[in-house]
Amino acid sequence: MSSTEKFKSRWSNYDILNWDIVVKKNIPQQSDVCSCGIFTIKYMQYWNGSELTSPFSQKDMETIRKEMPAELIMSPFNELTSIKDHVIDMDKF
Repeated sequence: MSSTEKFKSRWSNYDILNWDIVVKKNIPQQSDVCSCGIFTIKYMQYWNGSELTSPFSQKDMETIRKEMPAELIMSPFNELTSIKDHVIDMDKF
């Protein structure tokens, strides 16, 4: 399966201009000046169309910052298998 096929299999409606706008209250918010990007990524990752499927908060940011590079490198969308192999080999030390 190509990267394009993997990506397309995740969503059924790509016409974002016609998506409903939903305003949610009482959602996780950053309490510093440098976590906005991570909050945005986590909202996109955990949003199922009606709610967040996994809770997170400012206190989770340090852990998320450590996990995110590994998630990106080991993602099925990353076709650079040599990089994945290198990361796996690093873990052996």
